[in-house]
Amino acid sequence: MNLRKTLFMIVFIMVSLTAWSAEPGGHGHGFDWFGFLGKVFNSTVLFGGLIYLLRKPLIRLVSDQSRSVRADIEDRRKSIQASDADYAALKKRLEGLEAEIREIRRQAEENGKRERSRIEADGRAEAERIARLTREEIGNRVDAAVRRLKDRVAEMAIQRFKEEIQGQLDAERHRRIMEKNIEISGEVIGRQ
Repeated sequence: MNLRKTLFMIVFIMVSLTAWSAEPGGHGHGFDWFGFLGKVFNSTVLFGGLIYLLRKPLIRLVSDQSRSVRADIEDRRKSIQASDADYAALKKRLEGLEAEIREIRRQAEENGKRERSRIEADGRAEAERIARLTREEIGNRVDAAVRRLKDRVAEMAIQRFKEEIQGQLDAERHRRIMEKNIEISGEVIGRQ
């Protein structure tokens, strides 16, 4: 039905109800069977017309709602299944996670022990190298100090010997030493 027919039916029903509800003459004391039957007829026409007019839209609305509810229920069921699968996967992952953490700790401890051993070995080697270099340095410094000491002792001995010789050297001894040196120098030159 189109909109024009629907409006006409509604206006007709309203006019009928108004006309039949009014009492002719104004006052009646008995039960008005005609008015009662008119009201029953009007109600039947009104509700029948409403049912006739609204039946298809109501059926369509209820069926659309039913389809929507079924689709919603199906979507929720799929969502619950997906959530259950995710929950099972997470639970399995969590169970494996503890073992994985233990394995990571074990590997970290092993790596730490290996690294500690390597660092200790490197430290011992470095300590030995430093000790060897220190001994060499000490030896070099001692040797240098001994050479300086020997040089100083030699200088002091020469200086003392020179002072003693100069103290004992007179002109006669000086002349004999010079002659002896000339004689030795001549022999050395003659040998060549």
